[in-house]
Amino acid sequence: MVCPYGNNYNVEGSERTGRTEMEASMRVSVLGMGAMGSRIARRVAAAGHELRVWSRSDVPADLASSARPTLHDAVLEADVVLAMVTDDDASRAVWSGASGALAGMRDRALAIECSTLTPDWVTELAASARDRGVRFLDAPVVGSRPQAEQGALVVLASGDAADVESARAVFSSFASAVHSMGATPRATIAKLATNALFAAQVAVLGELLAAVADQGIEPAAMLELLGALPVLSPAARGAGLAMVAERFEPMFPVALVAKDLRYALRSKSRDMPVIDCVRERYERAVASGLGEENITAVAKLSRA
Repeated sequence: MVCPYGNNYNVEGSERTGRTEMEASMRVSVLGMGAMGSRIARRVAAAGHELRVWSRSDVPADLASSARPTLHDAVLEADVVLAMVTDDDASRAVWSGASGALAGMRDRALAIECSTLTPDWVTELAASARDRGVRFLDAPVVGSRPQAEQGALVVLASGDAADVESARAVFSSFASAVHSMGATPRATIAKLATNALFAAQVAVLGELLAAVADQGIEPAAMLELLGALPVLSPAARGAGLAMVAERFEPMFPVALVAKDLRYALRSKSRDMPVIDCVRERYERAVASGLGEENITAVAKLSRA
């Protein structure tokens, strides 16, 4: 997840999602009932698809009737199986092995991995799906909890173009746009780059607001000035407003930001010293006990 502030994610060249009433509902399994997976599942069900869910932990009460006790039960005869989990290890546990989702899926069903993972693991997962006779997309999402609730996420999808098209009826239930990125794992690479850029903006903004406050400028006034200049992204402005208002409820937790930055550096093709410095900042925030707070809590390090 990334950019939890604002929902205007349409970018030139993106394709708006759309689903007509003539499109038949699909049998969709959602694996992972965390903050994002549960919200996506509700949108899928509300769009009229036949929903099944599975989770390693508790399933929200309102989704309990769709819950299945095992991965195989959850994916049996599904047209689309979508996972939204925390990291590579969780994704591997969901998809792999004799009891994993891939082993239980029918031939030519569509596996969609929406988690933010490493390109290496996504490439391995795509090969495993192909060997099993299952179609595969890596399709991480841009946006956070509010956008998931509103059906306003943005999907970055890579894989076969025909599979991206066949997934639009599902994507349209929780996303406002889809960017088709080409071959796997390009969507995953792009998602890590997106998260790294946002994390850097938030960390720098937190430092700057604290620095100008030390010199007599109110952070709110500085943020208003920056917002009037062509230097501040809408997402960073939203993060700044949250910092000023002391709102740190988790939408994109600091611990996940640090994980995504580690993954971005692991997939690098060249040195990225600036991103490495940003990673160190978020790792310090985690070590300071801020891991479960929102990305904006990184600003607290500059107030000490």
